[in-house]
Amino acid sequence: MFNLNKLNEKVEYEKWILAKVSNLISYQKNIRPSVIEFDSKEKTYTHHIQLNDSMSYNSVIDVYKDLSPLLFVNSYKTIDMFVEWILDGNKVSYTSNFVDKAEKFDSLLKKRTVKLPNSIKEKEIYLIISSIYHNLKNYRNKIIHSKWGENKQGNLIFTNTKGLLTDQILTFKSILIL
Repeated sequence: MFNLNKLNEKVEYEKWILAKVSNLISYQKNIRPSVIEFDSKEKTYTHHIQLNDSMSYNSVIDVYKDLSPLLFVNSYKTIDMFVEWILDGNKVSYTSNFVDKAEKFDSLLKKRTVKLPNSIKEKEIYLIISSIYHNLKNYRNKIIHSKWGENKQGNLIFTNTKGLLTDQILTFKSILIL
């Protein structure tokens, strides 16, 4: 019913992008602490300072910040494919429209007969996923389909939008608060 290999195949590209960016950042931050050696006989000490710097470190961080709209849309697509996986596992038909999938996902979660993967049985997790899916849909659509605002230091600032999205700043931290 819920084949994790199928889910992995669905999100393989998105996982690859997120892993590449994550690896670049963690690799660049691999800085070792300085070392102090004491010589009790001489009553002296030697302080070894190791400075690590990379000419590319700031460039990598800048690329990460520049790519934040892509990373956001990529993350949303991963959630979208997870929702599709749950719908498929329950044999629920859907269109490619996000609203259709979101409504069917919500309706499915309300049923007592809903089938969920054995690895994650807590319905609360799916309700959180549903909330994120609903709340971020308009942001995703604005980035993909229209002029939406600007990217400042990796924060997506939605200024050229209508309705709920007027003058919104979308940071990855704020996504958790939505």
